[in-house]
Amino acid sequence: MRKLNENNVLVTLYKAKINNNTDNTINYVDNVWISKQAEVYDSKKKKWIDLRTNNEYQSYKHAVHRMMGATFDSKEYLKLTKKYKNVVINHRDEDKHNNEVSNIEWTAHSTNVKYSIDKRKPMQDKFDTQLIHDIYLHAYNVFGTNGNVLLDDLTYSLNSTFNRSTSRKVYMELLRGKTYQEELQKVPTALVYKVQTLFKK
Repeated sequence: MRKLNENNVLVTLYKAKINNNTDNTINYVDNVWISKQAEVYDSKKKKWIDLRTNNEYQSYKHAVHRMMGATFDSKEYLKLTKKYKNVVINHRDEDKHNNEVSNIEWTAHSTNVKYSIDKRKPMQDKFDTQLIHDIYLHAYNVFGTNGNVLLDDLTYSLNSTFNRSTSRKVYMELLRGKTYQEELQKVPTALVYKVQTLFKK
């Protein structure tokens, strides 16, 4: 277990709201420790901290993996920032919830994107009706309940969930009903209407 400090945390805590309780917001790091299994401990309060919130992407996927990289591999981060403008964390097994030190590494953003594409199944030529239904349902669950989701985050979520490497443009055309009209007729009308209403320009 290692102690966090201002120098190696970088900008990773984002004052994450722990369990959506603003009183528990981390705004200091003097007493915060992190283990190689990505468990966070507050030695002042003498308790383990669950950084997961309703905004799973911001607090857990983003902050914890960067805290791990910053704490256990800060030299690699500094080395890469001298060569690349955008340095990010890569999850070797593509599981964004697995933030153990053995599963993460600093890398250039472009390398990370290529790695993800190579690891995923090749994109199929066509979406089938079941996949379209599942994409619509997932998009509604992510976007419909949280209107401030960025389209890039939604694309990332869809690709991770369905093990694809589809572009944002392709998803947006599908979610706006501009493509696959024949298949969309076999998807429940209420779901199609709700999703297309959300994604109207």
